[in-house]
Amino acid sequence: MTASRIAFIVTEPDGTLRDTLVQLSIGGNIGRITAGLAVGETLVVSPLRDNDLIDFAPDGSSAVLVTRRSWDGRTTPAEFEVTRLDLHGDTVYRRHIEYEPRRVPSDFFDDEIAAAVERPNVNNRSAHARALREFYEQRRYFPAVTIITVANDGTTWLAGVEEGGEREWLVLDGRGSAIGRFRLPASSYVAFPALTGCWVVERDAFDIPYVVRYDIVRQPPALVGRGGGAGALSRPSGLGESPQSASVEAVAAGIGVGGERDAGRA
Repeated sequence: MTASRIAFIVTEPDGTLRDTLVQLSIGGNIGRITAGLAVGETLVVSPLRDNDLIDFAPDGSSAVLVTRRSWDGRTTPAEFEVTRLDLHGDTVYRRHIEYEPRRVPSDFFDDEIAAAVERPNVNNRSAHARALREFYEQRRYFPAVTIITVANDGTTWLAGVEEGGEREWLVLDGRGSAIGRFRLPASSYVAFPALTGCWVVERDAFDIPYVVRYDIVRQPPALVGRGGGAGALSRPSGLGESPQSASVEAVAAGIGVGGERDAGRA
């Protein structure tokens, strides 16, 4: 298994280097396989990647980094880390957020392996398949976060792993506290978020994209438990119907603050 990092740098308007903002770890997602090959080696990328994720506020005011290593099955509780940085590289907040890990099904990598053993350089399919499976199955659980989108209002919107054709989205405020959650079809994503309303890219059965604006509807505290306030997506009148509006408009419960802890400033 190979390991490496990617550095994000900040420059002045004239291109002069100001500083290194952050270094992202991408280690563990790329492996070298020699077994079953006629000659040499091949680099393979895991279909289940758990490298760091980063996104920047559209106005350039901040960046949010998510460290989302797949759960190893031993440490308790399972959690991922969210860090917000200003563009001087100073830490605004760092949070460890607990989640319920989801185990990778035993057949999850089968299609990937079946396609790989058909490549021309493979002369021993069974040996190559075993080597690929050994590398892929080092991750036994899905990473907690699959998509990150940062808004100008300081909020961060995080999507979890696909389950039942949907993804659950978690919304963090400018201090990193969980303030709500909702579900979208897995083929949709929040492109331009804000607590006053967000733009969602949806796709129909023919994979045609639609850009739809949703309002955020606050739920009474009695309905959302420990979270103290959650948002549901609601389509404003007059915008027409989306092919997936029925599943998008399901109201989600609040996120309990007990599932997060502040890691303090760097």
